[in-house]
Amino acid sequence: MKYLRSLLGTLLSACVGLACADSQGNVFGLEIGKPATLPVCQYTAAGKYAGVQPSLCIEREVDSERFGNYSARRIHFPVAETPNWFYNDSIVSGYIDGKLENVYVNTSGYSSKDQALEALVKKYGKPTDIFEQEAQNEAGARYKVFNYKWVLPGLYVEFWPVQSTSLDVGIIRIETPVGKEKRMGYLKSLVQKERSL
Repeated sequence: MKYLRSLLGTLLSACVGLACADSQGNVFGLEIGKPATLPVCQYTAAGKYAGVQPSLCIEREVDSERFGNYSARRIHFPVAETPNWFYNDSIVSGYIDGKLENVYVNTSGYSSKDQALEALVKKYGKPTDIFEQEAQNEAGARYKVFNYKWVLPGLYVEFWPVQSTSLDVGIIRIETPVGKEKRMGYLKSLVQKERSL
């Protein structure tokens, strides 16, 4: 991949307000490195989460996905508070020993890439790296996209505006060093568990 360190130029060079100073403090009001303090999402009698939640909430601990001391829990936004560049009304939060170490956001892909990037630059300042990737849509057409990375004190942020085979979904990863290490270890474990022919 080719790194393009100055593509955005001076337009993106400054932090807005307290965006940089706040970069490690919270994500959507969630405190990095702290336990979840959100109310549990409303649960229906049918054994499912209510389709629309009245306030920001987190799914039950018992419903979380687990990998050792790591658990992933979905956080739901009320409709009025959901950014219009989200793919849906929820994000995934990752906890290690009960503390928030990862936040993953699916974006609505190519159509919202500028809005998502604007929000990230406002929060974290100019990207540390901008790199080019070749992607392919469902029809087989190949195209170039730019991906973005921020390396901050105690925090890594990555924005992939589209997936390699779809224009409709992108991803933002916001991780502490501990959270990133845990994710990489989990991915490595999946490869090791693949069965041979």
